[in-house]
Amino acid sequence: MKATLPHCVLSSLPASHNIEQILMSELSNMAVHTLSSKISLSL
Repeated sequence: MKATLPHCVLSSLPASHNIEQILMSELSNMAVHTLSSKISLSL
């Protein structure tokens, strides 16, 4: 699980941080970015 994350991301996070929370926030960030780019293209 940890091996799939970039090393720089892992090193900047506290060891006690929940990996699932990190992945969920990354996924939501990508979803927001995709939505905003689609919206700006359709305008």
